[in-house]
Amino acid sequence: MSSYKTPKDVVVMAVNASLVKTSYSTPRLAVLGFLAGAYISVGGVLMQVVTGGMTGQDDGTKKLVAGAVFPVGLIGVLLAGGELFTGNTAIMIPSLLSRRITVGDVARSWGLSWVCNFVGAVFVAYFMAYEAGLFEHEPYKHAVISLAVKKMSHGWGEAFLRGVGCNWLVCLAVWLSMAANDVVGKVFGIWFPTMAFVAIGYEHCIANMYFCTLGLMLGADKTFFGDFLWKNLIPVTLGNIFGGSILVGGVYWYVYLYDPAQGLKKLKTESDEEQGHEVGHSVSLRDFSEVDGNNHKDKEIPFQHNGSGNYSQTYADRSDSAPRRYVLQSNNSLFQAKQFSEVDGACHGSKPI
Repeated sequence: MSSYKTPKDVVVMAVNASLVKTSYSTPRLAVLGFLAGAYISVGGVLMQVVTGGMTGQDDGTKKLVAGAVFPVGLIGVLLAGGELFTGNTAIMIPSLLSRRITVGDVARSWGLSWVCNFVGAVFVAYFMAYEAGLFEHEPYKHAVISLAVKKMSHGWGEAFLRGVGCNWLVCLAVWLSMAANDVVGKVFGIWFPTMAFVAIGYEHCIANMYFCTLGLMLGADKTFFGDFLWKNLIPVTLGNIFGGSILVGGVYWYVYLYDPAQGLKKLKTESDEEQGHEVGHSVSLRDFSEVDGNNHKDKEIPFQHNGSGNYSQTYADRSDSAPRRYVLQSNNSLFQAKQFSEVDGACHGSKPI
């Protein structure tokens, strides 16, 4: 088995990940959003604790060290679980452009994750940093305030472009994490692009929710609405949206899933194409509820080849928060789609295709 997925397989995986995300209930999405904001902020805390006392080091060394430790937050989000606004800007786009989710689904995901990320970031800034007294003494206090003032002093265009560059790299980290098939590969895939954006000095809206609010709590001579929200958070958020949705999600959808002749390509993985399997195309089958066993909707389900003669893919019914796995098996040229419960592993229904 390969240690990584092909670029096209990653885009198909992103489409299906977005289907699972849209199935989340509001409370579940809120909790996952809070956790993501908190994890990113913990990375910020670690960065400032490590670099705050490096007063005798040159800027290049401090930037490299900051970049080396900050990725722990994104590693936590992608491996432990969390709904991060910046990552969702890329994840949701291939599915939207493939007409599998709606603009309303995207707006709900982005809006709720952004707000709940903010809550998680402020929680860590106030309770885990400010009230914990981590930065009440020099030189740490000065370092925290200086960073916040610097971030809130950019012009709109500069903040926007730094936001574009940041989320281009952050979403590349998300893509590389999905491409890897093992934890070590995922960690390295996340670490390098994230380290790069921090060392370069790009702007991440969720990280700034922590950095800037903590700086204001410690006495930075800036205002919350005029300097933080207007000069930093809004342009950086817009830049993050552009970098993630256009330069990652949109570009890879266009390269691998868009067909000018047909409007849309079938969701077929590279493994399918190499082996000539037509069943790699999306197929329609009746969706069974794991709650009552009744048919609810016809679904278009993309299948991925798993190297053993079967095709499998997790798919979320948007009327139910539980994702389900389908396995497509070949039996004398008749393909059978079997649905397995995520709870007990039993086959509950099947339908010839």
